[in-house]
Amino acid sequence: MAVIKGKAGSVSLTGTYPAAKIANIKSFTLNIDAASGDTTAFGDNDSKSVQTIRTATAQISGDLSTDAQMNTIITQMGNGGTLADAAVVFIGSATAGQKKKWTSATAQLTNISIGDEVAGVASFSASVNCSGGVAYSTS
Repeated sequence: MAVIKGKAGSVSLTGTYPAAKIANIKSFTLNIDAASGDTTAFGDNDSKSVQTIRTATAQISGDLSTDAQMNTIITQMGNGGTLADAAVVFIGSATAGQKKKWTSATAQLTNISIGDEVAGVASFSASVNCSGGVAYSTS
């Protein structure tokens, strides 16, 4: 069984892959959770539960750049920016036979961080709430 190589990953902000890839992103973490609801009734000897709703969040990070997609994120989170939903595509691998893709049609930016140090490259990170969950695809 082959492992998925991380170098084939990417993140696209507008949902159009690969044209709208955010430049200089070095990593992303996509978290998908399912809430649990207790259905235990009087007289039950063991607890019972069912999955209720899914939630998804993501964190992306990399180097700060002049990329148009990254500038869109920074502008949205600035005082003069307009907060708006965005479609986000997370590509775990674009390699034929190993394609892994997750799409959120309505994601909201919840945080950005910019870092800088004298001896290094300026850094960028952002957090995203994937409203409505994410759809998984291998195509």
